[in-house]
Amino acid sequence: MKRLFFCTLAASSLLLAGCNTSFIRSTPPVAGQLSSSGRPVVGNIEASNTGLYLFYWLPVWSGSTTRPNRREYNMFSDRLHNRYMYPMLEDRARLLKGDGVEDVISRESSSGWMTLWILWRRTRFLSAVAVDKHAPKPAAESEKVKKTDANPASTDSAI
Repeated sequence: MKRLFFCTLAASSLLLAGCNTSFIRSTPPVAGQLSSSGRPVVGNIEASNTGLYLFYWLPVWSGSTTRPNRREYNMFSDRLHNRYMYPMLEDRARLLKGDGVEDVISRESSSGWMTLWILWRRTRFLSAVAVDKHAPKPAAESEKVKKTDANPASTDSAI
C-alpha cells in the first residue's frame, strides 16, 4: 500500500511538474499612457512563475526566474517570492528601452485539493509598467492652461 501511494505521488508530481515554469510577456503601451508617477510608459509587462510544493511549504519544483519562457526549472528551491521575480521585470524593461518598472501589482494563487492537500501548485503573478525615467514628465493640466482673463469687461463692477 505504501509503494502504491508513493508511486502515485511521484507520478502525479512528475505530471504536474511539466506545468511549472516561469513566463514573461510584454505589450506596447497605449498612446499617451503614463505611470502613476507621471512618467511615460514604454511597455506593459506581465510575469508569472509556478511551483510545486509538498504540504504547501516544502518546494519541489519551481520555474527558473533567470531564464523565463524556456521551460527550465529549479528543484528544491522556492523562486516564487517577489525578490526573485522583480529582476525578471527589470530585465524585460531594459529590453523595451526602459529605465525601470513602476506600478507593480503582485498576487498569488494556489491549489492543492486535487491531491488531497499533499501536493500544492502555487503561482505568483506580477504586472508592471516599464518607464523611461530620464524622459521629462509631461506638464500637468493646471500648468498647461494659461490664464486668459485679460478682458476687463468680465470683472464685476459696481453700478
